[in-house]
Amino acid sequence: GYTLKELKEALFNVNQLSEAGYSLKELIDIGFDIHNLIRTDYTLIELKSIGYTLEEFKELGVSVKDLKILGFTAKELREVGYNIEQFRGIYSLKELVEANLNIAELLYISYTLEALKDFGFTAKEFKDFGISLVKLKELKFTPKELKEIGFSSEKLNLTLKFLEIKT
Repeated sequence: GYTLKELKEALFNVNQLSEAGYSLKELIDIGFDIHNLIRTDYTLIELKSIGYTLEEFKELGVSVKDLKILGFTAKELREVGYNIEQFRGIYSLKELVEANLNIAELLYISYTLEALKDFGFTAKEFKDFGISLVKLKELKFTPKELKEIGFSSEKLNLTLKFLEIKT
């Protein structure tokens, strides 16, 4: 019998060797180019199952959508340098919060303050980010919540008067 390397050198292609029963790992081990393997019958799932890393998938240009399907989290993608803009429409707000995206980053990728409040961001988190008292009131935080984060009754009353004039 011939070795797999000898068969490759005899110009058998990936499909022929795969059909002959050689595994993906064996084909990679003898030097077949991963791009050629992906273009044949091998899937990203098979590559992950033999130990391909997120960094290797990134080098191959695998999309964020496909990486999510493979089970990689937004946090993992962020750690290897994916741009948060690529997460838009693919990862949920919950997954992005779990990836430690902050308010500014979430706003940058098109979430609204209202959506962030509905998700559970607190008045304190918004205040710490620099959201004004007027905007916090517009987001329907209660006077009690706003007092708890340091706004005085006097400042709250002035804000309420301002909002009444504005409307």
